[in-house]
Amino acid sequence: MSRVKGGVLSASGAALVADLRFAALWAVSGAVILVAAFGVAWWVVEGLYPGYRLLAYPGIVAARFFSEELDFWPKLGVMLVGQYFAFFIFLFTARVALRSWGDQQRLSPSQDV
Repeated sequence: MSRVKGGVLSASGAALVADLRFAALWAVSGAVILVAAFGVAWWVVEGLYPGYRLLAYPGIVAARFFSEELDFWPKLGVMLVGQYFAFFIFLFTARVALRSWGDQQRLSPSQDV
C-alpha cells in the first residue's frame, strides 16, 4: 500500500492514482502530435494535407468555440489544451476499462473444456 499524508491509500485508490499519472503523462503525446501536424502543415506543406484534420481533430473542436474572437497564438494554446484533455480523457477511460476487464477475467473461474 502507498503512504499518503494523514493515512494509507487503498489499493483501488493507488490504482486510480496510477491511472491518472499514466493518462497525464501520455496525454502530452497528443499535444506533441498537434504541434508536429501543425508544423508540417504550416512550414512544409503550406496548407492542409491528408490526415491533418484527423490528427488535430480534438484541438480543432476546442478552437471552434473561439474561432472569431482570438488571435493566432491564443487560439493555438486553446487547440493544445483541447488536444491534451481529449487524449487525457481517452487514455484514462481506456486504462480504467482495461483494468476492470482484466480484474473481471482474473476473478472469473476458468472454464477449461
